[in-house]
Amino acid sequence: YNSVVASTSTVAVLVCDLVGSTARHARLGEDAADGFRRAFFSAMRGAVERNDGEVVKNLGDGLLVVFRRSTVAALDCAHDLHEAMVALDPDDPVQLRVGVSAGEVAEEDGDWFGMPVIEASRLCAIAAPMSTATTGVVRNLVGSRGVHHFTLLGRQELKGIPDLVEVHTVQRENPSVLSPAPAPTQNRPSNHSRIVVGAVAAVLAVVVTVSVVIVRDNQSPSSKGSSDTSDTSVTTSSSSGSISPTTLVATPVQAKISAPTTYTPVLRNRDCATDEFEATVDEGGARSDPTSRCWTLTVPEDRAHPARTIELHGYTVPAKTNPETAPTVIDLGPANGLPNPVSEVANLVMIPSRGMGLSTPAITCPEVYAVREAGLALPSGDASISTQRLDAVRACHDRLVAEGFSLSSYNLEAEIGDVTDYLNAANIDSVFMTAMWVDAPAVFVAADRFPGTFRGVFLENPIDPGSANIADPARDLAAAFNRFIKLCLDDPICGPAFPNMASDRTALIERANASPASGTVTVRGLGGRWLNRVTTSQSATVLLDGARTTEAQSYALWFPVTFGLIPLSQTDTGGAFSSVAGEFSANMELSERAVGAAFLSYSCAVLSLNTNHEVSNRALPTFATIDDTTLPERCKIWDVPLLGREFFSPTTGATPTLIAVGELAPNPAATWAESLQRTRPNTTVITFPTLGQFIGAFAPNCYQMLIQTFVLDPTAALDVTSCEAQSPAITFVTGSQ
Repeated sequence: YNSVVASTSTVAVLVCDLVGSTARHARLGEDAADGFRRAFFSAMRGAVERNDGEVVKNLGDGLLVVFRRSTVAALDCAHDLHEAMVALDPDDPVQLRVGVSAGEVAEEDGDWFGMPVIEASRLCAIAAPMSTATTGVVRNLVGSRGVHHFTLLGRQELKGIPDLVEVHTVQRENPSVLSPAPAPTQNRPSNHSRIVVGAVAAVLAVVVTVSVVIVRDNQSPSSKGSSDTSDTSVTTSSSSGSISPTTLVATPVQAKISAPTTYTPVLRNRDCATDEFEATVDEGGARSDPTSRCWTLTVPEDRAHPARTIELHGYTVPAKTNPETAPTVIDLGPANGLPNPVSEVANLVMIPSRGMGLSTPAITCPEVYAVREAGLALPSGDASISTQRLDAVRACHDRLVAEGFSLSSYNLEAEIGDVTDYLNAANIDSVFMTAMWVDAPAVFVAADRFPGTFRGVFLENPIDPGSANIADPARDLAAAFNRFIKLCLDDPICGPAFPNMASDRTALIERANASPASGTVTVRGLGGRWLNRVTTSQSATVLLDGARTTEAQSYALWFPVTFGLIPLSQTDTGGAFSSVAGEFSANMELSERAVGAAFLSYSCAVLSLNTNHEVSNRALPTFATIDDTTLPERCKIWDVPLLGREFFSPTTGATPTLIAVGELAPNPAATWAESLQRTRPNTTVITFPTLGQFIGAFAPNCYQMLIQTFVLDPTAALDVTSCEAQSPAITFVTGSQ
C-alpha cells in the first residue's frame, strides 16, 4: 500500500436511512414509489442545505453528509431531517434512522474515509426509528451550544469497531405543547346516549376480562421434563445509574436455562377458591376457567441481593387434550385473559409482570393516584397539578425506598428471571412463550439467550422500547387514525355519512377546548381498582377538554366494539360522546400502569430512547396532547438504571416466531414486526387491518387455529393470507340506529 499520509479534516459526519423502504415501495407501486422517492430526497437535501451540509452520496434509501464547519449544524440537520419527513405521507408516516459522528476523515475523489464515517453508519443502524444516535465525542464537541438534549445509552459494541463506543441519543429540547383549556361548561344530553354508553360498558368489561386472570381450583402446578444443570444462571443488567456511563454486555447465549446458585425459587399451590383477586374481577364481568390452577412463586426482588423476596400470583390451565404430553406456553404479563383457546392443545402458564397487581408486597403510589384523581376536574395542562404530580412521585419514591423496595428490580430483565425461576421450580425444560405490547422484548431476549429452552414465541402488537408509545405517541396515534379514516371512506355506509372525518375531528377538539364538558363518571377496572385493592367502583369528576378527548379517542382504537362509534363521535354535538370519553379518559389517567410505581420502573429503564417526539407534536398539534411530556422528569426522580442494548434490538435469534399486528392499534407494532421479519429468520407476521390493540379476544377463529398449529409444530407452514382476509368487518354507527 502507498505509505503517503492522506490529508485529513475534522468534520461531522451524518448517515441517515429510511425505515421500511421495501414495504413502502410494494404498497405504493412503481409509479407512486418514483414520485415518493423524488419528494423524499428533495426534502432531505433541503434540510441538508439549510444546515450548511454537503451531500457526499446517496446510500440507497439515505444519505451520507459531511459538515465542515459545525458539529452543532449536523445535529440541527438531523432534527430537521426527522421533521421534514412528517408531511411526506400522512397515511404511512415516514421514519428515518440517523447516526452522527465526528473526527478526522480523509477526502479523496469526492468521497470521505475514516473511522467517523464508519461510526456514523453503525450508529444509524442501531438508532430507533425517527431517532438520532451519536457519540460521546459529538456530545463533548457540542457542549452547551444549541438546544440539544443528550441521553446516554452507555458504551456499546458497534459492528466492525474494536473498541466500545460511548453512545447517546440526541434531540432538541422539547417545550411543552400543552396549554390550559378554558373554563368548563355543563354536559348536554344526546339522542345517541344509549348506543354509546352501552358500548363503553362493554369495552370496560372486556378490559377487565383481558387484563386480569380469574381461576378456581386448588391443584398442583403442572410440571414435566427436567431442568438443565449447567452453571450459568440468569443475571440482572450490569448497568448502574440512569445517567452514568455503563458497559452494556449481553448475557452469554447458552443452550438451556440453569438453576440459580445463590437462591432457590419456591413454587407452591394457592387456594383459588379464596383467591384475593377473584371478587374484584368477577365484579367487572371476567370469565373463569374451572380447570385452572392457582400458584404462588417466591423469588428474590433483587437477584443480585436475594435476601428480600416477593411473591408472584400466577395461574396454570392444563391442556384440554393430553396435558401430560402437551407443550407448555408461558403467557407473560399475562397478555390474555381466560378462557384462552391455546389451552385446547397446550398447558398454559400465566406469569404476571411483577409489581403490576398480581404480586406482593404491593408496590403502588397512592400519593400519585390521589393527585391524578383530583386533577381530572381541572384542565389537562394545569401547571399546579403538574407540579403536584412530580411532588407526589418524589414522595412515593422516598417512601418505597424507605420501606426497602428495590425500584430498579421491576423491569423486563427481572421478568426474564421470573420466567426462568418458574421453569426451574416447576421442572419444565421446554416451552413456548407469548406476550403483547411492551413485554415483547423480554420474550425475544429470553428466547435468544436460551434457544434450547424456548421452542417458539408468538406475540400480539409487539413494540420495542425504542419505538414504544412513550417515544412518539402523536405520530403513532395520527397514523392509526388515518388508517381508520381510510376504512371508513371505503365503507359504503360510513364513507357517505362521514366524508370529512379528519376535519370533523379537528373541529371536535377545538370545541372541547373552547367549551369543555364537565361530568361525573365511573372509574372501573382500568382505574387501578383491583391493583390498589379497591373493591368497589369509584366516581370521579372529569373536565373533558381537547387533550382528554384525544386520550379517549386513542383508547377507542384499542377495541373493535367501539370502532363503529368513532366517526359518529367526531360530529357529536349532543353530548353523548362526552360521557363516554370522560369515562375512557378517567380510566386511562387513573390506570395503575399510567401512575403506579412499577410502571415507572419499567418505563424509566427504557426511557433513553424517547426521541424526537417534539417533531410530531408540532406537526400534529391535535394529537400531541397524548404525549406524556412529564415522564422524563418523573424518571429523573425515580432514578433507575437503563436496560442493556439487547432489549432495544433483539433482532438476530432464529427461534420460530409468529407475530400478529392490529393495524388500528395506536402504536408502531407494524413497523417493528416488519423489521423483525426482515432480520430474524423463521418469523411469520399476520396483519389484521380492522383490529386494534387487543387481538386475541376479537380475531377470527382462523387466528386461534394458526396459533394452535404453531404450538404443535413451529416449523409448519401457516396460511396467514386467507386468515388476514377474514379480519372482522366494522359495523359503523351513523346515528340512525
